[in-house]
Formats: sequence, structure tokens, C-alpha cells
Amino acid sequence: MGGTDSKFGQLRGDEIDRDIARVLDQNPGAIAREVAAAAGLNEQTMRYRLLTLELAGIVRSIKERNRVRYYVIGSQTDENTRTDASRIPRKSR
Repeated sequence: MGGTDSKFGQLRGDEIDRDIARVLDQNPGAIAREVAAAAGLNEQTMRYRLLTLELAGIVRSIKERNRVRYYVIGSQTDENTRTDASRIPRKSR
């Protein structure tokens, strides 16, 4: 995950952005709701953060039927990887 942190160095992202990148790095192909639950944020905020990270070139999204899946750009992830929401740890508040 060191590569994830170095990407955020050029973005000057805050701790929330780094948490999002870590969650996606560990759970490639997660949807916004899954990432929000793992990061302890509401889904609306997460969608905004993911869009911002996508525009900055940190993450990319792939539409799949009625869902949008997110990946960290440059990670060694197969685009076809599926995630199971039950295996993503939730951040306690």
C-alpha cells in the first residue's frame, strides 16, 4: 500500500482520502456504499470524494449494470475482481 500513499502525496489528500484509497486498494471493485461503510462516512459524502479522486486521477470507476465499481489506478488489480460487502471491515466511530 505504500504506492497508494505516494499517490496521495502529489494530491495533498487528507486522511479521509488516504482511508478511501486504502479501502479500495484492499477491496478492488467496491461500490460507494461499501467504501462509505468501511470509512465511516455517509454515502453522499463518499460519492463526492470518489468523484474528486477520480478527477484527480487517483481512482477510476467502471460502470457495471446498475452499479459503479471503483479501483485505485496503478494497483495490481484485475478489473474483473468482485467484492463481497460482508468481508469489508467497517470503521468504528
